[in-house]
Amino acid sequence: MNSKTDVAKREFIRGPALEVLVPRSKGKPFDEGILIAEQGRRVIASCLRMDRALVGSEEWRSISEVFACWTGTMTAYVEPNTRFRDSKNVQRVASLDNGHYQIYTDPDTGIRYLFPIYEEHLDASNRLLLSEHPNYSLVHDGNDRIVKPVADNLVDKVDKFPARGDAWYVTEPVHGIPQGEQTNGSTSDQSVLWRIDSRVGPVGRGDDYYGWDGDDGRYVVLDDRPSDGLGVAVEAPEGGRAAEAPQRLQVEAAPEKKGVVIAATIEQMKELVGRAGAAVQELSATVLSEKLEPIRNLLEALQIKE
Repeated sequence: MNSKTDVAKREFIRGPALEVLVPRSKGKPFDEGILIAEQGRRVIASCLRMDRALVGSEEWRSISEVFACWTGTMTAYVEPNTRFRDSKNVQRVASLDNGHYQIYTDPDTGIRYLFPIYEEHLDASNRLLLSEHPNYSLVHDGNDRIVKPVADNLVDKVDKFPARGDAWYVTEPVHGIPQGEQTNGSTSDQSVLWRIDSRVGPVGRGDDYYGWDGDDGRYVVLDDRPSDGLGVAVEAPEGGRAAEAPQRLQVEAAPEKKGVVIAATIEQMKELVGRAGAAVQELSATVLSEKLEPIRNLLEALQIKE
């Protein structure tokens, strides 16, 4: 089993602003989008954070090229009025400490998404489970994508998760998920839920099913396939990349011409290598792998080992 990143040991760039990491025009399946984000130490904006940008705000205009987009809110829910324990999609997985996992198979690719169902949730029904990026990593194990929370207590729940999609509900205030009884959509604290019977996957936001008409920003999309190519928005410091950009590297001749001295801090080098890695990952979709191999080798040699 191979995890591309160790989220628990990495420091991520965070901030109150939003920034486009992957525009919708170059949309990625979620497992590729999160890899690009983590290689650059970026945090995928949550469903709630996107809600604040899309509802009652013009902030979405500054990142309009990202929509429709994935959020970092990873979720799991089973059939309406069914306990997790009784769902046909929840089973013990011997290779994962024999724990209970909900399994969703993407019908386009056959890739399986697995979300851990802890003992305290097995007897719950009409409950949505979730974890927010970067509180989890997405572990690649062959054709499986395993949601691995950094800690057990970083899986949260939303009770009274509606059984019906394509309807209005009050938006719960912690994660931005529709909840409770059906409403009429007359106030800004309500959103439209899109769901299927059972699914493991991230929340999508900004879908324009019928063409952008103002209400689309209030869609909370829990029926997209993780293989769909969507955009990715990330948290950013106030002022965006300019506020966090490293100083230009200064390369000078070393004494007695014994090489060069690169005038950069370790943090600056980490930042540059991370961004370069994310760029290579994005290029890999259009450039032959062997053409990028020398760059990958160089980035590996420049990795800061701790």
